[in-house]
Amino acid sequence: NQTFEQGNVRIAYEITGKLLANVSAGIEFRQFDSGRGGYISPVFQGTLGYTPFDGTDFSLIGSRSTTGSASLAGQDFTSTQLVASVRQRFFNRFFFSLTGGYQNLQYIDAIGVIVATREDDYYFIQPAIDVRIMRFWYAGGYYLRRQNNSSASFFGFMESQSGLRTTLTF
Repeated sequence: NQTFEQGNVRIAYEITGKLLANVSAGIEFRQFDSGRGGYISPVFQGTLGYTPFDGTDFSLIGSRSTTGSASLAGQDFTSTQLVASVRQRFFNRFFFSLTGGYQNLQYIDAIGVIVATREDDYYFIQPAIDVRIMRFWYAGGYYLRRQNNSSASFFGFMESQSGLRTTLTF
C-alpha cells in the first residue's frame, strides 16, 4: 500500500489566436506502508497546440508521472513521455493524421526489499486517415509501428498493427 500527495500549479494561456499552451506542473510526495523511505518526484503535463489555419492542427504533449506496476510486484514506475502529432483536413470530410512519440519508464522499489533495475524506452509512430460520415460520426483506419527496448529483454518487442475504427461524438 502507498499514498501520495501532489502540489501542482496549472497555467492555461492563449499565446496568440493560433497558439495555445496548457501546463500543469508540480511535485509528488509518495509514502509506502512497507517501511521503504519516501519518494519525491517532479510531475507535469503540458500541451502546446498550434493551428496555423483552418483544417490544420499541430500538437506537442509532454508528461511525467509515477504509477504502480501491473506486471512487476512491489514496483512502481516513473513515466516520462513526449508525443507530437499533426492533423490535416482535406475536402472538408477527410482527415490525415501522423502521431509519433517516445516514453521512458524507470522502475522503482515500492516495498524496500527489491532492487528495481528495469528501464524501458518505448517508441511509436501512427499514420491514420479518417472520414466524417455525419457531423458526429467518423470512420477510418490506422497503422501503428511500435518498439520497446527494455533492460529486461523479456519485455522488449517490436510490432506493427493496423486497424479500422469508428467514433461517435456527442
